[in-house]
Amino acid sequence: MVTVTRSIPMLDKIDKTSKYLKKHGVKVGIFGENAAKEQEGVTIGYYAKCLNFGTSKMEKKSFFYDAVQSRESIEIIKEKQQELLKEGFLGELTGEEILTQLGIFVQQRIKSYILDNEYKNKPGTIARKKRNKENTLRENDFLLNSISFEIVTL
Repeated sequence: MVTVTRSIPMLDKIDKTSKYLKKHGVKVGIFGENAAKEQEGVTIGYYAKCLNFGTSKMEKKSFFYDAVQSRESIEIIKEKQQELLKEGFLGELTGEEILTQLGIFVQQRIKSYILDNEYKNKPGTIARKKRNKENTLRENDFLLNSISFEIVTL
């Protein structure tokens, strides 16, 4: 019996991309060292959680939910995923490039919600803040600079 094997570089590249994506994902948010950083005795991870969900003393400012978990945001992120996957299966992007671009896209969505200032401060908070008085989620960009992404093995 004779077996004929033919190497098709494009299919090999697509196969490699597919295998990579089956074993890897992207995580976006505040985690690791960023979550553990402290300012005025509060970790950024705890502060972000309090902002996103609110507390008995603080109205919720759901920047993270609005950026990635609302119905509209889920659709926007799905569209971006489909666009990137299409590029991957056309051989234009590797699996790592797909996940990196998706991570950057979602990271920028979250940061834009922080920068857009959809949430308003109470007069007492405005008086207490030293900088960015009108932007609820920014005083010293502690929160903004903590948003990151990483590629993880599943």
